[in-house]
Amino acid sequence: MSKELALADYITVNERIMEFYERYPLGRIITEIVSLQDSVVVMKASVYRSLEELNPSATGFAYEKEGSSFINKTSYIENCETSATGRAIANLGLSVKKSVASKDEVDNAKLQQEMLREEKNLPAPDKIKIKYQVGKGDVEGFDEWFNGMKEKGNTHHQIETILTKKLMERGKSE
Repeated sequence: MSKELALADYITVNERIMEFYERYPLGRIITEIVSLQDSVVVMKASVYRSLEELNPSATGFAYEKEGSSFINKTSYIENCETSATGRAIANLGLSVKKSVASKDEVDNAKLQQEMLREEKNLPAPDKIKIKYQVGKGDVEGFDEWFNGMKEKGNTHHQIETILTKKLMERGKSE
């Protein structure tokens, strides 16, 4: 089955939002950050069908990690908010054909799986370079850093471990 056919039953979040406001013109969507730590965000979206509603008609949650995909390098909070909104509207029963997951979420999940498959086939220095790029946002200085680590006698595994530790420490200090 082609990717296009597999995604035919999924609705984009913007389509869900448009349907929500067409059906509930005085409705509202409220999003909030539930948790933001170690470059991981959890968002909650609440949808109300009218201004009078005190409690949400439905809610949706989403989780994203900074740098876990191309879009999440710069916009993981916004991406998470979009996912939570799409889920809340779907939980209200709108724009659901076969799944609560939106087309955007399915596309992102498939991209992540493909990136993992491709990464497994890369030589160790290239894997380390990708991790370095995700952590720094570019690859400037990578070759010098990597060669310096090799000159100190570190193996590829040791270099990756050192880089992972530095990225985790940086994430905690931000």
